[in-house]
Amino acid sequence: MLARPIPSGGLVLSCLPLDAAYLAKSSEKLAVELAIADGQGSSANLTAGFPRNLLASGKTGGEAVADGKTWALMRFAPAPVAGLRNPVSVVAALDVTRIQNAVRRNLVISAGVIVFAALFAILLGARLA
Repeated sequence: MLARPIPSGGLVLSCLPLDAAYLAKSSEKLAVELAIADGQGSSANLTAGFPRNLLASGKTGGEAVADGKTWALMRFAPAPVAGLRNPVSVVAALDVTRIQNAVRRNLVISAGVIVFAALFAILLGARLA
């Protein structure tokens, strides 16, 4: 929303509808799932891939698991509505399941290399002693 006062009195107000089409376009550009939620955690609009049960849980940020996927969540309120009694907030959710699986796989590989190097060092030390 943009408001500008008119010197002769009054103001000009311009608004952008925050509907499903706007969220879908923004979600595609940002590569995250988006939802618009009110103060009670219910959703007015959300993208098709957004995990609905996470929105109802009232979780405001961090990691959450829904439907076998791990999501990174962040809830934020635009500055113009932050001070209202029942503020509207935007919830962004990013599916981090693939990243989490890659990190775990690399951790197991690294641990295997370290164990192999330790065993090799012990065997080499025992042979020299």
